[in-house]
Amino acid sequence: MSKERLGIDIDDVLADSTDALRVFVNQRRGVDLSEKHYRIEAQYWGYYESVWAQHGIDPTDLMLDFHNGMNLDQSDIRPIPGSVEGTKKLSRKYDLVPITSRPEEMGEETERWLGEQFEPVFAMEPVFIGFGTNARRTKGEVCEELGISYLLDDNIEHCKTALTRGVGAVLFGNYGWHKKIPSDLIRCKDWREVLEYFDEQS
Repeated sequence: MSKERLGIDIDDVLADSTDALRVFVNQRRGVDLSEKHYRIEAQYWGYYESVWAQHGIDPTDLMLDFHNGMNLDQSDIRPIPGSVEGTKKLSRKYDLVPITSRPEEMGEETERWLGEQFEPVFAMEPVFIGFGTNARRTKGEVCEELGISYLLDDNIEHCKTALTRGVGAVLFGNYGWHKKIPSDLIRCKDWREVLEYFDEQS
């Protein structure tokens, strides 16, 4: 019997990218921001710049340099708590497909990171759609093309694109960019809640 497919975002769902960026900025700018400083309420687009502005941090080249570093090495990025065991459990019921807004230039290191941090639970190689205005297609379109039943993502807009394509969407996390969450959007704040939700879908 074939399994349903579950699309899973990478950054801030599988990978604690925000905290890796926090550490990078602390080192680069000689500051000491904690995780709580990255929990302000602000729009998704430009979120980190909003954080830095509150602390007088010059944003010049920070994101560019961080992403350039990710093209070469992602070993300093930790998995989100619960994601390793969570994906292992979900893979018993679903074919897991990583879908990310990362550019394809990060492909080799992203696949290496997934292979090193997670058990071989993914049914496909990651799908890279590109970021922001450089995105070639929406995650909803990818889910529809690949016959994916659900998308697990921390970005409200990506979840909305899934819903418009008839794909179930689950908003992951408890992040500062989670503003004006649609009332019809399922939300799981951590991996424990993710597993509870998908257990109920049996």
